[in-house]
Amino acid sequence: MKRLILLIALGLWAMAPNRAQAQWTVGPHVLISFPNSDFANVTKTGGGFGIKVARKVSALGGVGLRGDFAFLSYGRDLRLVPNTFLVEQKRYQALRLTFGPQFEIGTRNFKVHAVAMGGFFLFKTDININDGFQVFNASSDNEAALGWGIGGGFMYDIGLGPWLDVAVEYQSIYNVPAPQVDQTGQTIKHDITAHEITLKVGVIFFLK
Repeated sequence: MKRLILLIALGLWAMAPNRAQAQWTVGPHVLISFPNSDFANVTKTGGGFGIKVARKVSALGGVGLRGDFAFLSYGRDLRLVPNTFLVEQKRYQALRLTFGPQFEIGTRNFKVHAVAMGGFFLFKTDININDGFQVFNASSDNEAALGWGIGGGFMYDIGLGPWLDVAVEYQSIYNVPAPQVDQTGQTIKHDITAHEITLKVGVIFFLK
C-alpha cells in the first residue's frame, strides 16, 4: 500500500500542469480484457471501465505524459474439483494505475497515438467452495503487482465536441496470485506472470 501511495504521488507530481506549455486531455473508456497464456488458464475475458489523463508538452512536439486508472472484473468461473463433488467458484478483479510517455501525430480531426506505461496492478482473488449444502470461502487475497504495457490507437473528431478514442494495449504483470484448489479441496497458492490484451473504446475531452 505504501508503494501504491508513493507511485500516485510521483505520478501526480510528474503531470503537474505547466500552463505555458501543456495541453490536457481526459477521457472515460470501456475496457474488454482478453487474458493470454497462463492467465487464460485461471480466468476468463474481463470487462470494466477506466479513465486516462494526458499532458501534452508543447516543447516536445507530439510527446506527452499520460496516466491511466482502470477497473476490471473477470466474471465468475465455475469448476468441479477433481475426484470430488465440490464446485469451485473463482472471481478475479483488478485495479490498474499506470504512467508513461505517449506519442501522437495526425491532422486536425484524426490522430494516432502510441504509449509505453508501467505501474501498479492490484488484484483481488476470491475462491468459494460449494459442497451442495452451503457455500464457504476457501481463499480471499488482495495482492499488489508491478507490470508494464504498450499500446496504440486512434482518435477521431466525431463532430460532437469530444473525440472518439479507440486503442489496443498489451499488458504484462508480474507475480499475480493464481490460487487453485487441489484434489483434496485444499487451496494451493502460486504466482504467475499474467499477460493480457485490452481493447479500449471511449471519448476524449481536450482541456487547455
